[in-house]
Amino acid sequence: MLREYDGHCITSAEDVRELIGWVNALADARDGSDPSGRTDDATRVLDALSVRTPRDLAEIARRSGLGADDAASLLGLLGLEGRVSGDDRGWRRSGK
Repeated sequence: MLREYDGHCITSAEDVRELIGWVNALADARDGSDPSGRTDDATRVLDALSVRTPRDLAEIARRSGLGADDAASLLGLLGLEGRVSGDDRGWRRSGK
């Protein structure tokens, strides 16, 4: 299937970012070289989370200033990286 239909093997969040073209933007955000000085949305979501207390999606969206759909997308990507974890009670920041 990968050869015949130009499929891609996804093994990490980095692979997803590469496919949608976010690789350079996130690399710049990680090394602090964003020329606009703007805090990236992933950092805003991480800042909205607690290590100990689970928070629901509506609370995370409110604290980060993002829409619920954008916050949910970022939580999924951060979850693939292992930086957040979610369960029935809500989302928490991982200790990494």
